[in-house]
Amino acid sequence: MIPNTAPHRFLLLTIFIFVSALQAKAGETTRKEVEAPRWHDMITNIPGDYAAWWKDTWQPSTLPAFTLVTVSTAGLVITDYQTWKPFSRRYEKGGTYKSISDTFAVGGEGIFQFGLAGTLAVYGGIAGDKRALRTASQIVESILITSGVVQFLKHATGRESPSAASTPTGRWVAFPSIKRYYSRVSQYDAFPSGHLATTLTTIHVAAFNYPEAASWIYGLGYPFATLVAFGLVATGGHWWSDYPLSIMFAHQFAKVVTRNNGSPVEKTSLLSPRMQPMMTGAPGVLLSWDF
Repeated sequence: MIPNTAPHRFLLLTIFIFVSALQAKAGETTRKEVEAPRWHDMITNIPGDYAAWWKDTWQPSTLPAFTLVTVSTAGLVITDYQTWKPFSRRYEKGGTYKSISDTFAVGGEGIFQFGLAGTLAVYGGIAGDKRALRTASQIVESILITSGVVQFLKHATGRESPSAASTPTGRWVAFPSIKRYYSRVSQYDAFPSGHLATTLTTIHVAAFNYPEAASWIYGLGYPFATLVAFGLVATGGHWWSDYPLSIMFAHQFAKVVTRNNGSPVEKTSLLSPRMQPMMTGAPGVLLSWDF
């Protein structure tokens, strides 16, 4: 079995591998000169982000996406109990399956998201890399605006999580009181999934900032996000129908926070530092410069 400290070690190693792969691929190009983000941009940009999101949301071009999310959510709700129960039964048997599920469920709680942002911020500060600093700032910004909408909808829908369900697919209580909500959060906070939404929006923001490394980012990020989704279902935190809206929000908000980014141009720096994961012993990262 994976020991209790393993989820955090695994997530740290995942972050190191993610950033290392990103920087290795991104070393071929850099961005046009961009203005380094101010420390408060991730907060002060939020009103403008919501205004841009609201404007973009109510466009005819978004109708297919909303239709797909609505239909898929409704279809999944009908079969939620049948599709959740096999994962729950296997989880209850314990062993490696339970440990892996716990590890990836923890992965959606913010360690990966803020860990990646923090790692890019440190790297950007050391290397003077404005694109890394901007990416770090925009990751946090996207998490904040995504979480705001997700939390509003959780309070508005009040859906029971599988672990607290009093009906086969979870009861829905519109706008439970604040006291009632926080006295038993799992009875009201299933829909939609903030874990998956913030995980995916982090991945999208990284890919939008490093389009030349997007295939690597998605190649690493999508399997990770998929396992987070499986882990949350197995541990009883979410139903499968909690995910379609989260997936749409993740993409929308990542596009919103990166809407003013420039386009990449060819340019290679001989003094660019590189980050490489250290796979022996305790997880770590090696920072080196090529001359």
